[in-house]
Amino acid sequence: KMSIGLRKTVSNLLEALINEKAVHIKWSNENTIIATIADAHDSKVQHTITAKCERNLFSNEVENFEWDTIMIDETPVKQMTDLFLLGFNEEQCSILNQNIEATDYLETIYEQCRTSEPKILKSLANLLGSSFPSNFDRTQPRAYAMLLASIPAREALILTEACGNVDGSTGNPIKNVMFGRKSGAVQHHPISVAFQSGISQLQLVSHPNATMLEAGSIPERLLNIFKFYTDKHQIPMNKYAVDISGKQSAVQDSIDAFVLLSKRSFIPFDGDFQIKTSFPAQITSENRVIDWKTALD
Repeated sequence: KMSIGLRKTVSNLLEALINEKAVHIKWSNENTIIATIADAHDSKVQHTITAKCERNLFSNEVENFEWDTIMIDETPVKQMTDLFLLGFNEEQCSILNQNIEATDYLETIYEQCRTSEPKILKSLANLLGSSFPSNFDRTQPRAYAMLLASIPAREALILTEACGNVDGSTGNPIKNVMFGRKSGAVQHHPISVAFQSGISQLQLVSHPNATMLEAGSIPERLLNIFKFYTDKHQIPMNKYAVDISGKQSAVQDSIDAFVLLSKRSFIPFDGDFQIKTSFPAQITSENRVIDWKTALD
């Protein structure tokens, strides 16, 4: 199936491989690149990637591959399995497939936002004690600017940080979509949370024996709020981290919060500060897994 998730994921991956790993690059005409990269499995083997694309004037990096022009070793790229030509293994392709599915899921939400109101608007309306204009035109960029100008700075920040991205709903999926072997990880993505429920819960996990490294101090006005940490030795974690680390039984309380697009940063429902949390992630570009123990360290 030729989906936007497939096109985005494969294109972004190949662009990243060329920008970071290319052995040799040459340009045919002004807009066609022929790049040589090493095999993912055997560095002595080399492959060529050809595509029509653009060159960033500032960084010289390649970007914006034209999908129908991409070839690996002169074979047109049409599906995920074509990456096997570069030496990718089953596990790497499986992670990328999760990325494709998650991107398609988020792009569907992006389209639904054109006709349906994201729940985050209802959450913000409840917070402000007033509803948003019923004649809001989702197809007009000007309407969004007027909306942001009509609400307080904190709420405008939350809305743009939870939903905003110049590249659409997901930006570069290699960078922005969560990976993980557990199904349903994408449900915790900020775009999904903003559309489906408006807010998520920061879960407070009991960890009395943890050795904490601290820098600075909690502002006096926030001492009462942070008693979960100072008095009860509870660590704030996002739901995805709790799920993937198997810490459900240690959850003692939760805080309603807006999820920001960094995925590990939250603004409590009625707070004026951010809480950043540990975030277990599986990184495709390197052989690196951040697990619960790594996050603790």
